[in-house]
Amino acid sequence: MAIYSDHTGASPPECKIFAIAAPSTILWASQSANDYQPAFVGEKTVQFTKLCCGRSTTVVGLTTGEIMVFSIRNAKDGVQCRMVVRRRLHGHRIRHMSCSTLGVTGKTHHEVFVTCDGLSNVCIWDLAQNEEQTTIRVLCQYQIPTKRSDVGIIAASVQVRKSPKASSDVHDELFVALGDCHGHAHVLSVKLTNDLALPNGDHTKSKVRYRRIVSAHGRKQVSYVQCLDTDVYDVLTAGHDGFIRLYNIVHADDGTAPLLVECHVVSTDAVVQVERVMWSGDKSIVVAGFKASEFIAVDVDSNCQILRADCGGWKRPWIT
Repeated sequence: MAIYSDHTGASPPECKIFAIAAPSTILWASQSANDYQPAFVGEKTVQFTKLCCGRSTTVVGLTTGEIMVFSIRNAKDGVQCRMVVRRRLHGHRIRHMSCSTLGVTGKTHHEVFVTCDGLSNVCIWDLAQNEEQTTIRVLCQYQIPTKRSDVGIIAASVQVRKSPKASSDVHDELFVALGDCHGHAHVLSVKLTNDLALPNGDHTKSKVRYRRIVSAHGRKQVSYVQCLDTDVYDVLTAGHDGFIRLYNIVHADDGTAPLLVECHVVSTDAVVQVERVMWSGDKSIVVAGFKASEFIAVDVDSNCQILRADCGGWKRPWIT
């Protein structure tokens, strides 16, 4: 049984709502001190494949290629949730998704999501919320060029980057980083206007600039990618080769897709199959993943081991 989890971006931390999805059931738990209040919703006719939490929403992907958007909030009697949108965005099961806050226009809050299906199709869409309604608007769709039947996307990250040039004819850039199970990383970029739309309303793939980083992690899967909001690095990739690679974005003058220039490589002997990279309060890197049959979390800078648990390894993780 596959289980997917995430939490909302609410602040302060005690207002966060955690969501866990099994094949046909979602559990929401609100953290208030040490008290977790569960709420369930289930539908036997659907099978969830992935879950992602926005600021006040939970989005789940289905085997049918649909997405379901749930509005969630804390209440005195527990977590209140309701489904506000259900829409088909893909023709095949959704394999991965990620989200990022776009901003607020008037009284409407925008979040951008990227979803990937099992046929190498990528859909970038905007979730707009106000007091009256929740709507979905597809920004663009793109099929990753590949000779395989499925490129095998297993990691995704999306971010809106402000234009480095103060000019009316230069737009903000929607930047998507993807990782696949064959060791490659993928970069997509789309220009956005000030009203969070594509210039000229053109949704064709000609507006998507694409670049592949071949064998970013050899032949091992790229298990984690992250668009970074720092002054030093722009993109992070991590893989089952045990390495973390940090890149800078270099914009091409000829209008082609941005280049990713590798500028730093981090490795740790404690973790072989990297599953997640986090930043601690002092900006040091914390790596979590597997080595043989153990799950390990370690602070790379201090080489301090935070967690070690015996389990079945990354293919069959379990803890007794």
